[in-house]
Amino acid sequence: RHCGLWWLVPRGVAAATHDDMEATLAGVCGITLSTWSSKSRSVPGWATSKSCVVLVGAGCGRLVAVLDGRVVPLVGGALALSGLGRWDNARAELAPRWEGHGDGATRRLSEAWAVATVWSTGAAWAGFLSLVFERGGVVSMVAAAVGALALATSSGVSKPGGPRRRRIDRRPRWKAGARRGPAAGWRFASGSASHEITGREASVALTGEPAGRQIWHFDESRGGEAPPATFDPSLNPNSSDLVLRQQRVEAYGAAAPTAEEDPLRRGLLFYRMLQTDEGHFAGDYGGPHFLSPGLVIVWYVTGKRDDLLCPRRREAMTTYYLNHQQEDGGWGTHIESPSTMFGSTLTYVALRLLGLSPETDDAMRAALAFIRAQGGALYTSSWAKFGLCVLGVMDWDGHESVPPEMWLLPSWCPFHPCRMWCHARMVYLPMSYLWGRRWVYPAADSDRTIAALRRELYLDDYDAVPWTQTRSLVADFDNYSPVHPLMRLAQRVLLAYERSSLLAPLRRAARRRGVAFAARYVHAEDQQTNYVDIGPVNKVWNMLVAFDDPTRPDAAVAFAKHALRVPDYLWVAEDGMKMQGYNGSQCWDTSFFTQALVESRLGDDPDLRDCARRAFRFL
Repeated sequence: RHCGLWWLVPRGVAAATHDDMEATLAGVCGITLSTWSSKSRSVPGWATSKSCVVLVGAGCGRLVAVLDGRVVPLVGGALALSGLGRWDNARAELAPRWEGHGDGATRRLSEAWAVATVWSTGAAWAGFLSLVFERGGVVSMVAAAVGALALATSSGVSKPGGPRRRRIDRRPRWKAGARRGPAAGWRFASGSASHEITGREASVALTGEPAGRQIWHFDESRGGEAPPATFDPSLNPNSSDLVLRQQRVEAYGAAAPTAEEDPLRRGLLFYRMLQTDEGHFAGDYGGPHFLSPGLVIVWYVTGKRDDLLCPRRREAMTTYYLNHQQEDGGWGTHIESPSTMFGSTLTYVALRLLGLSPETDDAMRAALAFIRAQGGALYTSSWAKFGLCVLGVMDWDGHESVPPEMWLLPSWCPFHPCRMWCHARMVYLPMSYLWGRRWVYPAADSDRTIAALRRELYLDDYDAVPWTQTRSLVADFDNYSPVHPLMRLAQRVLLAYERSSLLAPLRRAARRRGVAFAARYVHAEDQQTNYVDIGPVNKVWNMLVAFDDPTRPDAAVAFAKHALRVPDYLWVAEDGMKMQGYNGSQCWDTSFFTQALVESRLGDDPDLRDCARRAFRFL
């Protein structure tokens, strides 16, 4: 349609289908199925266009007719071509063996292989479908044609589409009024200065390049009083990065652009003042309320070490939690969300571990009332339950299965973890280790705060809760994307596997190997990322794996290296200290600024030229 040759399609189909309509339909359906299921970025776009699918499908149909139902050659050809590829974990696709890991198909030969693999697989499907059509008659042909049409006209799985069926009909509400911010002594540092500050009290060497690194540290000489309250979530729950901006403008030293300047140039000159010395633009990348509670839990269960969370950080994090509490006493999954059991349970637990109590604090009383009104912590979501299990505030039988044996499956298995989105895969990696070990805070049974949480978070007596029956419970307003029935069935199968005495010997052997594999994979992730890891959720659980792993003689060193990288995720703004979704968005923000500078045509302005050069050097 777009290249003006769409009119060739019906003629080609008519010519191809003159002798054997069944084979042609099988060919088109087979190529459609293969193209739709490949999900490979190595295949060029023209090969997946509707015109090409129809024409190649018609050709496959003729091939099927010539072979007269012999499917073995078609399947053999598809397997031979597939054998020239390997599963590329970085790209989550089949890629040619001669290309580098993560490169995909970067050469013409590789693209040709990718196209041939998709088409040969489609031909194999076509041969199979032709046999079905031959035996199933018109009904099977109509069903296949309708299915192929649905696949060809459906949007990709990555497209968000319209609103979910279970839309959230509530709105977040906060009490009006400005909240106090963090103490005035917090200072921003980036690049080599951040490495120098971290290394002052480090017991181990900090690895990794300094470019782009950004942290906040407390300077006692700056005073500990909080600046004037400016944050009011009832007006906007997002902070405006006022703390950083004030410090960058002060550090720049020159006079700010005047109002007489051209507005476009004045805006760029302002951002020039915010640029760090090594060329990137720093900023707040927070938002989710389920990130920092995991860090607080790991800090607590590993001995409440100050090198992980010093008193100043704990104070600033407490400020952040209280500033975002909503009128109903809860917290959302993220700062713009209405209160959920996910955000509320984790934040309440974090505040309890940081020293607050419902016996002495009105905010904690309101939070506990919200949680108990929804049925207690049994109705929070999976990741919150995981944190509670680690802390010893929920029995592991109350959490759905995360078997580490999954890592031992062959990579071609459709539900091998390597086929998951990278963040999901790397989060469930340490989770599978901890779940497989049934790791629990060693002092849970003697800890007074843990005993209090066991009383507060549940409506019934803690020891009387039928944990296995509560695994799938979740509050209705947390159930935004309900678990698919097939997933529920899989969880029931895994539960039967866990309980089977017949499979116990196999389960114990496989679990030992799965736990060991997960530990090695976690260690590799730590080393490859200089203990930053792919994101904040797996960062804290990787840290706990390093703390626990009995096979590592350097466990203490690994944990200390993890502690050095905790500041990479922490950010200070006028609402307090939060944990970011990554260790920053430096390349992203610098790229956007550079694009804006180019489109403004002011990149050669004498006052902006150095700004452009520094951004380019950083990128």
